[in-house]
Amino acid sequence: MTARSLLSGFLSLVGMQASVFAQLAPTSLNYAMMTQTLTSGTPPFASSGSATLGLMLGNWFGISTAGDIAPAALGTYFYGQTGPNTAVFSQTRTNISPIFSTTGALTFMSPTTGTFTLNGTYNGATGTGRGTFVLTVLQPLVQPSTNTGVAIVEVYEISGEPGSTRRLTNISSRAFVGTGGQVLIGGFTIASTTTQTVLIRAVGPTLGSLGVSGALAAPTLTLNDASGGVIATNAGWSKASVLGASPIRATIQQATSAIMAGVGAFALIAGSADSAMVATLPAGGYTVIVSMP
Repeated sequence: MTARSLLSGFLSLVGMQASVFAQLAPTSLNYAMMTQTLTSGTPPFASSGSATLGLMLGNWFGISTAGDIAPAALGTYFYGQTGPNTAVFSQTRTNISPIFSTTGALTFMSPTTGTFTLNGTYNGATGTGRGTFVLTVLQPLVQPSTNTGVAIVEVYEISGEPGSTRRLTNISSRAFVGTGGQVLIGGFTIASTTTQTVLIRAVGPTLGSLGVSGALAAPTLTLNDASGGVIATNAGWSKASVLGASPIRATIQQATSAIMAGVGAFALIAGSADSAMVATLPAGGYTVIVSMP
């Protein structure tokens, strides 16, 4: 949907008179940025503040916040047009416990601005929030299927309610690994006052046993520090890793079936050429490279 499609209408001619009936509310809302500014509110809503939401196919995330709005925001939304200038808009914030859901309405004063009301209950408080919004409809980028290029996928853990024990425990990606610079690169950051222990794996042959065609026969796994220095390299999870020259004070252990099972990782074929290591690392940024031997 383009921004141009938000403004539509029809012209009715009766003699020399004409009247315009403009439709300001979009029929659907799948790719957009909405900035909500509270002008009043009762708990659980703040009395002031603003939040910019990224809206995409039913999922939303808080991009920026100010005032009394809580900074971390992830969840889902529902949009439905109810009239030429009105729509229902509900938000469910899923990154806090208990989950916080609100229902509300949008009234469009123009294709990009209007007012909103939100109603919700949280932690025993039932209240209403009112304010204004600014909407920017985005055009999804569609590339020809023949295009190729380099891209990065990032995942950040966002803390929930104080005292929450939820945490990100696993992230994985699958990609083609070839010769030369055609490697698979993953990165992670440890933000902690103490060392943290992570299991790192490069899986090839076991993928084949799970029905994945073209799996890499013998992946080599290399753990680098933020400066590119090699901390350790592994070429076979049943073998010990080879330490590199990085000055990072890391402890590298051999990955075992018990360790993998303990964190919920699927089992690797015994004696396979899949690579893995267990690393205890201080705070900092790290890069993992998967390559051919």
